[in-house]
Amino acid sequence: MNGDNQFRIGFNCLFEGLRKMIFYQLYKRRGCQETLHTLYSCKNHNCLLPEFFEKLEQEEHSYYNAFFRVKEDLLKLGLIEYRKNRYKEKVIQLTCKGIKIVKILKEIEILMAMDSSIRNEQTMHSHKEEHIKPLITP
Repeated sequence: MNGDNQFRIGFNCLFEGLRKMIFYQLYKRRGCQETLHTLYSCKNHNCLLPEFFEKLEQEEHSYYNAFFRVKEDLLKLGLIEYRKNRYKEKVIQLTCKGIKIVKILKEIEILMAMDSSIRNEQTMHSHKEEHIKPLITP
């Protein structure tokens, strides 16, 4: 029983690692970031499908064909979903899971920006010190 439990724990860790790898592979593909961030910026993180395509096209270097490249994977991972509104119009929306992931990605972007600004300040500070050092002549 103990060995079976260890196998189950190891399998779960492996499965979780594969799921993370699948997401990162998807996130690097063209259309994924645009789709997630566009839906996140919409009111209540959803909008009518034609409006969504218009917003995608308004973004710099983005077009709706990129969305179709990642649509099925985003649906399978449960990050986006479709539904009909009360007027029977098709609506695309981020799921709760999708919203959480976009929030985490935004936090990562902020942390990376903070890290690079700190590094830039350190670099500028070290360059200033180089210019201030007095020349010692024998």
